Amino acid sequence: VADLIFFEDGTVRPEKRATYIERRNDDYDEMISVIDMVDRGMNLTEILQNSNNFRTVHTHFIILKEIAARYGKYRVSITRECDAEIVKYANEQKSFAILAEDSDFLIFDGDWRYFSINGLKIVDLSSKEYDKAALWSELGLTSSYQMSLLATLNGNDYTTFDDLFNF
Repeated sequence: VADLIFFEDGTVRPEKRATYIERRNDDYDEMISVIDMVDRGMNLTEILQNSNNFRTVHTHFIILKEIAARYGKYRVSITRECDAEIVKYANEQKSFAILAEDSDFLIFDGDWRYFSINGLKIVDLSSKEYDKAALWSELGLTSSYQMSLLATLNGNDYTTFDDLFNF
């Protein structure tokens, strides 16, 4: 038996407001593309396969809260960054896995497994797993400092993956 715990970021910190607004605008554009697909007569499977980032559409949060109420618990992170709150909970509760999309999870200590929410396929509930040990081995990393630097560079709001690819 597994308990499902859902986390959501609380209030937006002032230094992250511009990024938050940009992402909500991207979400709006994605919702418009989904509406266009519906107007073209596409079924749900086709929409899920053709959507770039369907997980961020606002209605998912409403559905998520309903699922959490029915099958698990829903928490809003207020005192710290959501990823730190998730890891704290996962370590204290000896959780099996975290389902998210944040490179910070590659640097946090814990015995939990880390699965991609961006790689989650709603149709068959499959995803991909990020393996910290395999990543360290593949990249030839030898210290937590190196992994922290990589995760920080890859997971900030200013640098794109393409900018760091050769690095």
